[in-house]
Amino acid sequence: MSHKQPEVVDLRTGPRTASLVSTGYGVETGAGVQLEWVATATGDSPAVLRATVTNLNEFRTKFRTSSLPPFARVNLARLREPQHSEAEGIYLAPTEENPLVEESPGYERRENGHWHATEVPPEQPESLWLDPDESVVGEYYLLGHPDEADVAPGRYHFGSPSEGFSIAVWDTDAPGPNVDSQFAGADFPPLPDADAMAWYHEADATTEVYLEPSAEATVVPGRLDFEFVNRSHEVVEGNPLEWHLYELSDGEWYRVAPEMTPLPATHLYPGNTRTDALRVFYGEPVPCEDGHDVGHLGGGRYAFTVGMDDGVTHAVAFDLLGDPVAVTPSDAIVSVERDGDSLTATSARGDPDEEWSRPATYTLARVDTPPADAEPRRLIAEQVLRRDRLRDAIGLLREHDAEAVTIREYDSGQPPFGVDEPYFVAYDGDAYRIATEADE
Repeated sequence: MSHKQPEVVDLRTGPRTASLVSTGYGVETGAGVQLEWVATATGDSPAVLRATVTNLNEFRTKFRTSSLPPFARVNLARLREPQHSEAEGIYLAPTEENPLVEESPGYERRENGHWHATEVPPEQPESLWLDPDESVVGEYYLLGHPDEADVAPGRYHFGSPSEGFSIAVWDTDAPGPNVDSQFAGADFPPLPDADAMAWYHEADATTEVYLEPSAEATVVPGRLDFEFVNRSHEVVEGNPLEWHLYELSDGEWYRVAPEMTPLPATHLYPGNTRTDALRVFYGEPVPCEDGHDVGHLGGGRYAFTVGMDDGVTHAVAFDLLGDPVAVTPSDAIVSVERDGDSLTATSARGDPDEEWSRPATYTLARVDTPPADAEPRRLIAEQVLRRDRLRDAIGLLREHDAEAVTIREYDSGQPPFGVDEPYFVAYDGDAYRIATEADE
């Protein structure tokens, strides 16, 4: 879902849009700052930002303005990426009516239409004394750096990393990605449960909301980063913890990860981004703190999505370069016995000393023809390998060329292993019946 966000202005002096990534913040010393645009840039005046600082304490307090942008002495934010020069920055300069300065700022309109400072703006006080609930209101011009001919697109942060606010600037006429996708022109089937698709490889320079990858191919093991970008005039709502990984097999997408998704909510304001790191492994994943770790992935074509909802499912297609994965039993299988075409295996999973734990069996049998109403769920290797008992059962059947296998292990679930009624799955051309039973 999305809704209109007023803290975005299209500058009328050139193809630039400026957005307050957040409209307020607080600091540990008890001050709160609220922000809003009150005017866009025109041929007569720069864009104007209004800021209000309020003492939220119950006592008179002295605040250092260095922690309260744009009330700091001088407010300059630069683009920190290596490709940008030192001059690529913007000032928030106190206007002539600002109560914290006595001088007027120097500024001019350049040939390209943008307003720039001609000198360092007048300095504001180093501190402010405020009574409880007392506020000070100041207005500030948005000005380009004196030594730069343009106002470069990017994200400009005022204040410390943990406090302050950001202004995002982008090209009004070309908010979308500016690189060609290797999948340009490709036609993929929609992802499961998606009403409408917005693929990265179909985005162009005019696309305002998109999911962009750091690359469209990587080797296994490897890493890809995905950035969800909102350069619209609306807030995009969604789930900050939701993401999905799919693999394309025989013209159909199969969900590989995750198994479950928590359901918090978030808002992504115009100019803001969300970044997800995906680490891929051929075997067991290596736990990492700042991303999603997915193991048992073979070479193939995949898709990644995030849980941000503006009416379409945003997705990136990419290739993993590596060998296919094979379904083999895990190390949890400690013994296997054979009786004709049937196997009985013992698993080390489960805790026999747990209060509600009891012996149970998980039986998988190959079937020639499932019942007409069964509709077996078709799985691919990457899905099977993420289901412990199914992986062990199919792996054992194939390793021993058997027709049925019963795995014994301790389980505290009711019903055992979460399976109430027998069901059917299909994998690699074979169909299987799965049933469980708790030992009496």
